[in-house]
Amino acid sequence: MRTDRIAIGSAIVMVIAAYTAAVFAFFSTAGESRLFLLGIIGLPLSVVLFLFPRAALMLLGLLVYSVDWLSDVWHAVPREATWLIDILILLLLGRTALFSFRRKEPIPSLEKWIYVLIGFAVLSTIINGSGRATAFVGMRVGFRYLGLFVAAYYLSPSPRWLRGYVRFLFVIGLIQVPVVLIQYFVYGWSDPDLLCGTFGISQTPAVALFLLILITYLVSRMIEERHLRLGFVVAIGIMMICPLLGEAKFFFMFLPLLMIFMIRREFLGRPVMAIGITLAAVAAIVAADFVIVASGGWVEGRNPLTYVRKLPEVFAAELEPSTEERYERSYTYVAALRLAAESPKHAVFGNGPGSITQSVISEGHSAKSAYFSQWGLSSNATSIPWLLIEYGYVGTGIMLFILYSIYRRGRVLRHSGETERRTYGRTLESITFLYGGWLFYAPSWQSDTMNFVYWPLAAFLVHLSYQPGPAVAPGPEGAALTGARDWRQLNA
Repeated sequence: MRTDRIAIGSAIVMVIAAYTAAVFAFFSTAGESRLFLLGIIGLPLSVVLFLFPRAALMLLGLLVYSVDWLSDVWHAVPREATWLIDILILLLLGRTALFSFRRKEPIPSLEKWIYVLIGFAVLSTIINGSGRATAFVGMRVGFRYLGLFVAAYYLSPSPRWLRGYVRFLFVIGLIQVPVVLIQYFVYGWSDPDLLCGTFGISQTPAVALFLLILITYLVSRMIEERHLRLGFVVAIGIMMICPLLGEAKFFFMFLPLLMIFMIRREFLGRPVMAIGITLAAVAAIVAADFVIVASGGWVEGRNPLTYVRKLPEVFAAELEPSTEERYERSYTYVAALRLAAESPKHAVFGNGPGSITQSVISEGHSAKSAYFSQWGLSSNATSIPWLLIEYGYVGTGIMLFILYSIYRRGRVLRHSGETERRTYGRTLESITFLYGGWLFYAPSWQSDTMNFVYWPLAAFLVHLSYQPGPAVAPGPEGAALTGARDWRQLNA
């Protein structure tokens, strides 16, 4: 035991030293104080958390959903405190690598595809002749949460711990409601970019995604338990307060589509329930729209029902070049699709990781960023245009295939004989559909707040899908598996 602790302690020092060396070798700093601060905030904490990786993951979640808020809004902690997020991810990755020799189970195909994607990114870097700083910045933003997915997968949580983790996410989500109410009524904040709870400034899409994932779980439970829970319905109503005050129109526009996706198979087998859930989602949107219009809280014409009717006009307006250096989503999509296909090299390999990714501590690291900024293309853009420029059509396709592979693992759980596993399977399918849709709407792949709620939870559910379970659930859904009788055939 003592020898193990010495080995673990040595590994901790090596991880922190590697991180520090990487950061300060590639980037210029404002004096030695930054190096000292990094050591102070990272090293002692890492010693403890290396021994308790699940605690490290939960601390990471608390940091992701508070540190920007504490730094940018309240100035309670220095900006360097945000580096703790990277330190903890690297810590979990280092621990996973250190104990990889103990694994007896085969590497899942999903993990292999992640390694293929990393190899593709390295090849893209070499072909494009990207500098070290550019590659570091791009790989950090592009792969840190894929790495966290792998690390979380090998934490192998028990069913009891997984239930506790889901409750942990609900605590984070539900606490946003009183915080937003205090921000609105006590502090008098009216700017939607500020009404983001503890997520930080301009995090409305992240709050919307987080709450929709929680709603997805609650709806999945009610569907699988075949029981309408009043407490769940009230919780869903309470969680709509934040999107209402934060003017998250996409939350309300996406909610009916998400519900239809979740009950798509029930329209034939359980039509009454499917129609009831669909009508409930539509009623919620109509009620929210009525409140928005009646209160006059949103900008005129931006309420969900009006905005949906105006979508053709919105798309047409967004395709026009900006005269104020503000580029809309539709414009960046058209530009990215065209620029990514400018040459066979860029179509296949992109311009290399980091080519348009911004970095606070390494400004000007990429010679290409200024060129693409003419079309509003940077790491602040929606994820799909950003991915197309940096990774090309092939790299973007691999990333989307990874998401599809995760979605497919939900099928294994959804046809289990246990209600809880079926709930998790429906949840995994739905949150993957939701996260994939968010890539077309927001900079999800680049965002800590939008990544954390998805990747660790998806990793836990994917791991569960590989564990032996009870026989396939009886009934029409079980018969739809074309003869598959248990999890082994589903995994085949």
